[in-house]
Amino acid sequence: MLSRVAERMYWTGRYMERAENMARLISANTRMALDSPREVPAPWQSMVQILGLDRYYNEHYGAADERHVVRFLMADAGNPSSIVSSLAQARENARTTREILPNEAWEQINDAYWHAREHATRALPRNHREPFLTGIVRTCQLLNGLLAGAMSHDDAYQFVLLGQNLERADMTTRVLDLGVVGMTELVRTTRAGKTPTAFANLAWLSVLSCLSGYHMYHQHVQTGVKGQEVMQFLLHDSRFPRAVAHCLAALQDGVTRLPRHEQPLQAVTAMTKQLLGIEVAPLLKQRLRTCMDNLQQALDRIHTAIETNWFRTTA
Repeated sequence: MLSRVAERMYWTGRYMERAENMARLISANTRMALDSPREVPAPWQSMVQILGLDRYYNEHYGAADERHVVRFLMADAGNPSSIVSSLAQARENARTTREILPNEAWEQINDAYWHAREHATRALPRNHREPFLTGIVRTCQLLNGLLAGAMSHDDAYQFVLLGQNLERADMTTRVLDLGVVGMTELVRTTRAGKTPTAFANLAWLSVLSCLSGYHMYHQHVQTGVKGQEVMQFLLHDSRFPRAVAHCLAALQDGVTRLPRHEQPLQAVTAMTKQLLGIEVAPLLKQRLRTCMDNLQQALDRIHTAIETNWFRTTA
């Protein structure tokens, strides 16, 4: 398999997953803004920072309010992580490898891009936003089903899954980070630092909602929504597809199905060991941001290993 084809399959998986994740994140944060006490600001600025996009945002926008941040994350073609940009880049990677993908998958990616490009700006107001974001998530989920059910599970498919699971794990760490920010804002803006019970776990409900994990959390954890249990579930649960542990297991399975996999496998194994060593309870009191940063850096090392091993080879 040509390295350029493998790379484009990998980035098709990443960009489609990124578009879906961004839609989920905006939707969850919008609901959190609607449900929070009036005195508690929604963490729109924190979203930009946690996504690592604050430098570009600050250069092109003013205050990090809801209107500007939503436009930036949904419709800004200059932001490489916006929904429109992610779909554009997924489309370009898929277009140049159309002979590899099922026709229905290419049509799905192409249609998703043109729909987003046409409707993203009109969907910025709250009353139009949710249907657009829900449509993006469903479109990406449909593509996942098309690929699983109509594409040969060969090397090309494995590269799609590698990109998808790496991007998914990265977003889960960032969503957890945002949940802590939201909880901190609730505590900070409540009198005497005592958060009302009705809102105490609002940030964690938003985290589970963002990752479609609310029902699976209750099914497997069987307890109320509490920060420590949510973090344990989304970091260490091996059954939930958006938990970091599950994504790493999928990455390990994927790389071992490909030739010359020693370097990427070593990077995945190292991160798995790192994840298993995390004790969740102390994270809510201190150093959670540092821990999430460390996990994101480990994911970046996996990406670098994949890139240098399969995409930059001179053999």
